[in-house]
Amino acid sequence: MKPISNFLASLPPEEQSGPLATLLPTLFFGEKKQALNASYELWNILCNQGQVVPAALPVYDLLVQGLPELEPDLQVEVLDILYQFAAGAAVKGSGEPWRAALRERLQRDRAVYQRLSQSASEDAAAFAQLILEQQ
Repeated sequence: MKPISNFLASLPPEEQSGPLATLLPTLFFGEKKQALNASYELWNILCNQGQVVPAALPVYDLLVQGLPELEPDLQVEVLDILYQFAAGAAVKGSGEPWRAALRERLQRDRAVYQRLSQSASEDAAAFAQLILEQQ
């Protein structure tokens, strides 16, 4: 996985010291309870109540790259976030370029979701299938 510090440096300056800068490292490197809490907070920030925000676009690649490194419980949480991204990106005709770019990335990574739809974890497989259905 690309170093998280490189990713954080690519965020807009106002985000580099915001909650994403704390939550993303905790998700991938924190203890399990902290990582689960971070996933919940990320869900709230990025896609609460079905409203996906533009920050989803820069975070997307990091979440997808990090999926294989996460334990199954955390994979499910991240797949839930990615499902919300897929649902939010499916809004066509919005005129928001970031949504179109997010749709392209989801389609680019279709093989990742196809592989995860065969996961031994029923929850992970279900979320991966839902993501595929949004494309």
